[in-house]
Amino acid sequence: MEGKSEVRSPRSPSYSELMRQWKELDRQEAEADRKAQEAEDARLVATGLYERRADGRPGVWAKPKAERALCGAKTRAGAACQARAVLGSTRCRLHGGLSTGPKTAAGKAAIAKSNRQRGQKPQKT
Repeated sequence: MEGKSEVRSPRSPSYSELMRQWKELDRQEAEADRKAQEAEDARLVATGLYERRADGRPGVWAKPKAERALCGAKTRAGAACQARAVLGSTRCRLHGGLSTGPKTAAGKAAIAKSNRQRGQKPQKT
């Protein structure tokens, strides 16, 4: 076959090449996750709710649970709730400390509709 150039079909990557590519992607994802966690830690430290440990490991909450304020919401029994408030809030997790409310227009409309219906008597059909 002199004079003719040999046409090669594209070969598929070998197993070792695939493993090398997979490990590289895995390393890149781990690096991205680490950077995202560092950014979140920096945000929490800036708010004063979070502190870094002396050895540089991930931080701890700034206030122990025993030092946080009581929730104080009125319970069904009529007494004040004795649970500790969530950091950054004045209420416990059961009384709205973790709630951020609806964010979308559809969610806000649903809450508004629910609040309007709550105090009304059911209509007869």
